[in-house]
Amino acid sequence: MSFTASLICLIAHEVTENPDVQEKLLQKIQDVDRNMDGKPVTYNVILNMHYMDMVIFETLRKWSVAPAMDRMCTDDITYELKTGQNLKIRKGDAIWIQAVDVRLKYFVPF
Repeated sequence: MSFTASLICLIAHEVTENPDVQEKLLQKIQDVDRNMDGKPVTYNVILNMHYMDMVIFETLRKWSVAPAMDRMCTDDITYELKTGQNLKIRKGDAIWIQAVDVRLKYFVPF
């Protein structure tokens, strides 16, 4: 399945699970449609659909297609952790970095 198809399915799921978001999104789309007076929708019109952007970005935050990335360390480095312990990463070590922070205290959910 392609990225776009996956994203559309996840948006449909989130909108279905959040009827208030579904209603607001529908209202915003209908407002744009009324303002178009029968003219075709353009790329610029879509760029100005800010609530739709919010729905898409929130879906991507919750259901990231790339939840982590791997990297190769290029230098020896030592991090001091909050616990006071040291984390040593050596040149050539492969590390895995979480790309998305899903802790809701930092985000406003739908």
